[in-house]
This record gives sequence, C-alpha cells and structure tokens, in this order.
Amino acid sequence: HGHSVWQIPVNHLIQQDGKDDSNCYDADIYCTYCKDDCGDIERESEVVYNFLMKNFNRHYYAHNKAPLILNFHGIAFHDRYGEGMKNALNQFIDNVLGREDVWIVTFYQLLQWITNPVEVKDLQDSDLFACIV
Repeated sequence: HGHSVWQIPVNHLIQQDGKDDSNCYDADIYCTYCKDDCGDIERESEVVYNFLMKNFNRHYYAHNKAPLILNFHGIAFHDRYGEGMKNALNQFIDNVLGREDVWIVTFYQLLQWITNPVEVKDLQDSDLFACIV
C-alpha cells in the first residue's frame, strides 16, 4: 500500500524594498528559510516586525486561503541580534492572534485541517487547533 506524501510550500516573502526574499539578496535582513547563508546582517526588532507584518498583510488582505509559512533557522534567535528577533516575533504573534480568523499551527495541525477541513465559524468549538503542551 502506498503512503500519502504532503508537501508544505515555502512562501516567497517580500522585503521592505519590495524585492522577493527567495534568493538572499544582499539587502536581506531576515532570509527566513536560508538564514545560515545570509551572513551577519543586523536585524533590528522594529525592522523585523515591519517585515513580518508587511508579508502577513499582503497575504491576508489578498484573501489568500493558503497558509502563510514563516521559516526561521534557530541561529536567528541566538546570535547577537537574537533578542531583536524574539521581540519582533512575539509582537507579530500578539498582533496576528488578535484577529478572529488567524491561527498559528504546527504542520501536523495544518495537515489535519487540510484532510478534514473545519469552517472558520466552527473552529472555536473544535479541538483541531488546540494548544497541546
């Protein structure tokens, strides 16, 4: 019997200057899925937060129903700019979770929803996206 294989997309993110983030441009300060290759580039908290919100808003207000995937290498939170990254990410999470139709989920929860979708109006009563500690 065959096994199902799922592929989770990597979103192309737009920098503050409007460039696509997929190739680690030299002006890139986050490089969300190739962080280790981007060198020691300053990541101020406010700039990172604005970057995250710009990409979230671009995705959200386009009514794009695909998930917005944000990938970070762990080193981004442990180098000399790590505190700024942590502060920006915490501020971003607080902002987006203030909306009634936004969830932050694991890949497993995402795949559970894809294979057994629940309408937004029913998610509050569902344990599908429950925080499991």
